[in-house]
Amino acid sequence: MEAGKKKKPEILAFVSGKGGVGKTAITAALGMLLAHIGYRVLLIDSDLFTHGLTFLLGGNIREAGKKSGGIIERAFLGKQIAPVKIGERLHLIPSTTSPGAATSRMIQQRIETVMSAFSMILGDMVKRKEWDFIIIDSQPGPETMPLQNVDLASKTVVVMEGDPVSALAARNLDAEMKRHLGGELYHLVNKLFLFQMESYSAIRDTFRMIAMLPPIPFDIDVVLSFMKRVVPLDLDAGNAFTAAIIDCARDLIPETVERIDRLEESLAARKIKPIEKKIEELRTELTDLEHNKARILANIEATSSSMQYLNILRASLPLVAAVVSIAVFFAGGFFWSLQILFPVALTCVVMIAVLAYSVITRRAKSSTQDRLELQESLGMTERAIAEAYEEMSKYKVLKERNRFVAGPLGA
Repeated sequence: MEAGKKKKPEILAFVSGKGGVGKTAITAALGMLLAHIGYRVLLIDSDLFTHGLTFLLGGNIREAGKKSGGIIERAFLGKQIAPVKIGERLHLIPSTTSPGAATSRMIQQRIETVMSAFSMILGDMVKRKEWDFIIIDSQPGPETMPLQNVDLASKTVVVMEGDPVSALAARNLDAEMKRHLGGELYHLVNKLFLFQMESYSAIRDTFRMIAMLPPIPFDIDVVLSFMKRVVPLDLDAGNAFTAAIIDCARDLIPETVERIDRLEESLAARKIKPIEKKIEELRTELTDLEHNKARILANIEATSSSMQYLNILRASLPLVAAVVSIAVFFAGGFFWSLQILFPVALTCVVMIAVLAYSVITRRAKSSTQDRLELQESLGMTERAIAEAYEEMSKYKVLKERNRFVAGPLGA
């Protein structure tokens, strides 16, 4: 389906067996993603009791309500419908533009009127051919309105959580939908923590007879976004939720694959390539540090050998001086001329010995200081190597996470 061409829009319905599974956020996120990659998207909030999609996206709904109405206003007051612009190529038909205009009991009592109004609205939107996709957010449970949506949609997605209660509710909904299903049926597991993603294969096995979409993770980005009442979709930097929505779109709407590939390439270029560059820099730094460590170790070994030699020489100097002095003394007994020079010779020997001892002692102290400095330098190098390995390990983890964030799940 090419954006901009006047073709009949594809209708997608999102339903759930119970409330609170995150169906509305997924509906909004998918619509925003499709609009971002160039498709014209109309979102419809058919949950006439909680108005979740309307409250999530409809910041200017009350202002729009001065000119037109939502589904409830059309059913009860006969107001005209005018889709509210949410973003570029993205519009919303709210469930209501006047919260409180109709109570739940009033809606239940006139459900046939409401369903008729909704069918007319959807028919009008399809005839206008202004959108490539129409995505309907339905009321939870096997109620009359959701079942009608299932009948009208070409694809229906049952959103559930990965727990037995939600699975049972989804199964009950499946049973009710059998005679209403107008197109393909998919199941989507939402709110899985990132560490649970590994067990998704087991979840797929459990539902192997059903078309399963990739799971949607539940992490801090999602939690913070919900607290701020915004959709946790980040199409600029990417996050785990965004990656999952992208992968769901890939499986649910195959004609979007080419555009999604371009989007993922863009996200990967912004997130993964800088990390790969940092890892390469750390590898180079590690190589330099390893060479420095080897050089320092060689210097320490050479210094240790030098210190051993100097210590032996310093220890032997007194003995050498004594031997020379005795030799000069006895030589003086045989050569009378040496007797005159004996004091001078002895003084010279002692001075030479003292001078040599002083030089050797200084060299030994210097060698000791060099060894300490080398050992300290070695310790710093080893710590730097350990830190570089730790940092590289962190970047590798970050790289893998960002592959998950910017690329296909499970890649």
